[in-house]
Amino acid sequence: MYPKSDVTVDASKFDRSGIDKQTLEFNEKLIKIWADGPRWYEVGASSYRQMRWEGKTPLPKPVVLPEGYNGTLPSRDAGREIPYRVFKPSNGVVSRGIHMHIHGGGWVLMSEA
Repeated sequence: MYPKSDVTVDASKFDRSGIDKQTLEFNEKLIKIWADGPRWYEVGASSYRQMRWEGKTPLPKPVVLPEGYNGTLPSRDAGREIPYRVFKPSNGVVSRGIHMHIHGGGWVLMSEA
């Protein structure tokens, strides 16, 4: 049994009727791009990650921007750390906050880079 999550999600925020036209068009384009590619669940997540880094999936090979830097955060699970990547403003302005982009699929099929 998994421990109860610290995150509460309001399912109404994911109602498809609230999606704007531009986002719907973008999603349709992605679906078409991925239609003929390998399925990660058929080749396995580890193999798919490698294929993705080598540019062997329908999406272009990832580009890791040199401006970012990596670090880790402690996990609530003993002996485990959570990797992250941070980008500072290129104009030298000190940030007053952060934007956390948490994407579960990205952590399974890619990395923080």
